[in-house]
Amino acid sequence: MMMPTCQHICEHASDYLEGEGSRFERFLLRLHLLLCQHCRRFIRQFHLVMGLLPVIDDSPLTDEEEIERLIEKLMQAGA
Repeated sequence: MMMPTCQHICEHASDYLEGEGSRFERFLLRLHLLLCQHCRRFIRQFHLVMGLLPVIDDSPLTDEEEIERLIEKLMQAGA
């Protein structure tokens, strides 16, 4: 396996965060992250979003009050 590309990092972000792949594959991913600030930022943001998903319920947002409620829940979860 060659050094992963930025596209590969984006496509396999959830696998990386869940610890999947061989030890060597994870080493190469970490090496790429060490060298690429854009992918480090992407992984941090992706990790944050994955952590907030359980806070969001599946009901559609239909009015301003529901949107405000969701924003409040997200802000509390991030604190």
